[in-house]
Amino acid sequence: MTAHAAALRLPADAQPAAAAARESAVLVRGLSYSVRGARRRESGTDILAGVDLAIAPRQFVSIVGPSGCGKSTLLNFLAGLLPVQAGQVDLGRDAGGKPRTLGYMFQQHGLLAWRTVQKNVELGLEVAGVPAAERAERARAMLADMGLQGFERHYPREISGGMCQRVALARTLATQPDLILMDEPFGALDAQTRTFIQEMFSQYWEQHRKTVLFVTHDLAEAVFLSDRVLVMSARPGRIVAEYDIDLPRPRSIDALRAEPRFLSLIDGLWQDIKAQSAIAMKGRAP
Repeated sequence: MTAHAAALRLPADAQPAAAAARESAVLVRGLSYSVRGARRRESGTDILAGVDLAIAPRQFVSIVGPSGCGKSTLLNFLAGLLPVQAGQVDLGRDAGGKPRTLGYMFQQHGLLAWRTVQKNVELGLEVAGVPAAERAERARAMLADMGLQGFERHYPREISGGMCQRVALARTLATQPDLILMDEPFGALDAQTRTFIQEMFSQYWEQHRKTVLFVTHDLAEAVFLSDRVLVMSARPGRIVAEYDIDLPRPRSIDALRAEPRFLSLIDGLWQDIKAQSAIAMKGRAP
């Protein structure tokens, strides 16, 4: 059976029932969002339409879909950057009953030019009120995990783009969030650096098993990193297919490149993306 044939088609009314049947770190039900035109007479544009999504704790989930389908918008709702117009967004609570903490990594590293590498990594900890000695220790340890030991006192202008992205990743992870949102975090990197960081982040996830929602246009990246890959439709976005990534862990990119199942999953995703992209080019939703 091909990956395309094995994809799970998810009727909108079936997803909330599935979500209610298990503990969720992320639960989205019926999320819809539209933006109004600049003029009163202009009709609004629907961005999301009835998005249903459930993510179990410690699960790595990627979202793919045609450009402009609302992937980043969905992350912004989860991060609380946009007010919910219609539907429900619930990040639940951790095992101790406290609200889940959240980290968000964007496409661009966003490092502060006037702060050293270490001080950039400490930023979130500083905002959270972590004592100076503790945040310095945690930042140094995270930089060592990212292969950046010895660069603590450098400034962003003094290191490469790939290293800056690793600093941004270290900054996101240093606060030890329960849920990590990632919006094409490795998309701006060259192929060699991207592969290196993918494998490094995969190893980190294997050790810490954080809940991750990862947006990418790179289908191989999605399959390599994820437990599940969700496909969003052309705008207005909704989830139209799901792939369970049944490849054994830990994973190696070099080993997977010759693995038929890996290639089959990528091909199945590509067929879905092609279909949704064709719809997007025609300017109409399915």
